[in-house]
Amino acid sequence: MIRMIIPLAVCTAAALAAHGVYGSFRYSDNVSLLTGTDDYQLDILNTWTIDYASMVLGMSAADNAILFVDDADTDERLYAADPSDMSYAGHVSLLWSNAYPYGTTYCYNVPFVNDCGDGLIRYGVDFNESFANPFGATGRGMSSDGTHIWEVNGGGTSTAQVGRFNTDGTGFQYWELPGINSQLSDMTIYPIAGSTGIAVTAYDPGTTHYVWFYQFDGSQCVLLGSAELPSNNFTTGLAYSAYTGTWFVSYLEGSAWKVSEFDVQQTVLHQSTWAGIKYSF
Repeated sequence: MIRMIIPLAVCTAAALAAHGVYGSFRYSDNVSLLTGTDDYQLDILNTWTIDYASMVLGMSAADNAILFVDDADTDERLYAADPSDMSYAGHVSLLWSNAYPYGTTYCYNVPFVNDCGDGLIRYGVDFNESFANPFGATGRGMSSDGTHIWEVNGGGTSTAQVGRFNTDGTGFQYWELPGINSQLSDMTIYPIAGSTGIAVTAYDPGTTHYVWFYQFDGSQCVLLGSAELPSNNFTTGLAYSAYTGTWFVSYLEGSAWKVSEFDVQQTVLHQSTWAGIKYSF
């Protein structure tokens, strides 16, 4: 069934685009600007209420779909959603033993889901294959650069770290993420000239929630800045979609799970970023 998720997402996206249907979601076509910090600001393009899932936890982009984990009480699931409106595009039920799923990613056409209880990462058509999570039970949100799996350590407020490893758990390395004193929830890899971009979120950093942006140069993660998110409760998921060229963040608002799509504006170029841009030319 998992193999059908992405093809189903393609068909659903095409049908919705043709008919202008947005299902049962509260669709907003208003663009609002959130004040930026540290030279970044976000343009909120759309916000939807996700009413077909119990929770929206870790997120990841997979070709033309957005994947997210639902840690329901009796039926944990991996959902696929159409990125044009976050409508339902398919799901697969996770194993009963995957009782505390959180992060997900998609690499080499294979879905991966971690578990905050037993510290395993499960993968494959039926998620019957697994390996030990290098971060153990504290691993949270995941992403992929197409070759490796990346993951944040959500173990506490003093362990802001990101790790990278092979799709079998070997080759593990990790690096500190400076400038964060909150428990991390999710991450995403994004393109940046000459290196790797890393963005992360935290569960509940206080009154104001942020996304933090880093540049990984192969040996360390350099903080580029941060921007305010629309969430004021729990922020759980983050994904950059190369298919849409936009970002997605999930959060709890009251009793409703929301997903907002946004663009990022960098108002001031850092020296390292400018050097990378010049190098790309």
